[in-house]
Amino acid sequence: MQLAVGQAMTIDFVGTFCYFRQSDTTQDLIEIRPDTQQGVLQLLPGQGFNFGSTVSRWIVKNIGATNITIGQLVIADGDYRDQRVVGSMQVVGTANVAVADAAKARALANNSFMGAASVTGSAGTFARVSLWNPTTNPNRLLVQSLALSNSDMANPSLASVQAITAAPTFFGGRVGASKKFGGANSVAQFGFDNMGTSGGAWSHVLSTSAQQQKPLVLTDPIVVPPGYGLALWAANANQGVTGAFEWYEEPNV
Repeated sequence: MQLAVGQAMTIDFVGTFCYFRQSDTTQDLIEIRPDTQQGVLQLLPGQGFNFGSTVSRWIVKNIGATNITIGQLVIADGDYRDQRVVGSMQVVGTANVAVADAAKARALANNSFMGAASVTGSAGTFARVSLWNPTTNPNRLLVQSLALSNSDMANPSLASVQAITAAPTFFGGRVGASKKFGGANSVAQFGFDNMGTSGGAWSHVLSTSAQQQKPLVLTDPIVVPPGYGLALWAANANQGVTGAFEWYEEPNV
């Protein structure tokens, strides 16, 4: 199986389960959409899932950060027997349920949040938006996903993902919104700045075409302790930046 970043393929084959047997790296990530349904499943190499019913068409998309050139995807029906595949699939299936239950529990406990911020570019400066965890917050932020959006009608957007230790300029009272409607919002704040430089060493770079959004797929969360911030920092002068963040919080102990 060969898939460039963002590329999808359709496999017409009858089966009840699929198993992402191997790929170029352990961080490659594919999305499985069975029988063109709206529900999707994300798999890393070594993960699989039994759908419990027959699927005849599989849409497979590379949603990772690198091209897949030596991917192997096993699709089989209930008569297929391979202890390595079935054994691994059983463990992953259990883990998927546990992860889903944990995410639901965090949201119900009012520990999951989301939000976005935007800043326009100005002449000779580098725009920056950030998610800031104040020193007064007893919790650390575990950022699960972030995305760079570009509303420019003609020009591409490029921004680096940066850790910052100096408090930014804050939007008036804009904080993280609880994923539980009616729940208390986070004390984490959104900041914006127009900086004189494009920042230091880049930990990651996100780029988008005009009027597009680029998500960053994280295998593990980014940990933001109190007194730190996570910034999307424009790499080009005069360029605006819009960033969206999703995170949950836990005691910083």
